[in-house]
Amino acid sequence: MRIIHASSIPIRNGIDHIKVEDLPICENVKLQYQPIVDALNMVEEFEPICIDEYLPTNPLKRLAFLKIISLSLLTTLYIYYHGNYLGNLHWLWKSNIEINDDTKTSEAKAILKVYNEIPKYSTRQMRKNVTSKVIYYKITNLLIYNYQTNIYSFIY
Repeated sequence: MRIIHASSIPIRNGIDHIKVEDLPICENVKLQYQPIVDALNMVEEFEPICIDEYLPTNPLKRLAFLKIISLSLLTTLYIYYHGNYLGNLHWLWKSNIEINDDTKTSEAKAILKVYNEIPKYSTRQMRKNVTSKVIYYKITNLLIYNYQTNIYSFIY
């Protein structure tokens, strides 16, 4: 843990700590999934949308909701595992039935797009570095010595 806390590079990233799975098409969409289908119908193929606002707030209900998810479109579910108290982030995008090189490229682009949208949280060492730089900057720029009166003056 000392190595992790002293590191200036976040341990988790959007490429290693993910789960990507294709969801099958379902003929009868349950009413609880209709807002997600409507949101997917408004975007292009391989355009990721975050579905966290459509998920239940209770973690156990959320897990059950995702386990039995049924949509009328062929979709891909991307889950990023934040860890600790932050929970998981969930994205969906419409997929293509045909699997070819263009489909694989579009899928990779969608994964990279989601990766760039994942919030990055700093490590303890990163926070210490930033804090020390800010304190040093404020002290050097706000504290001005007035040579004529030999008084320290602060600028706010």
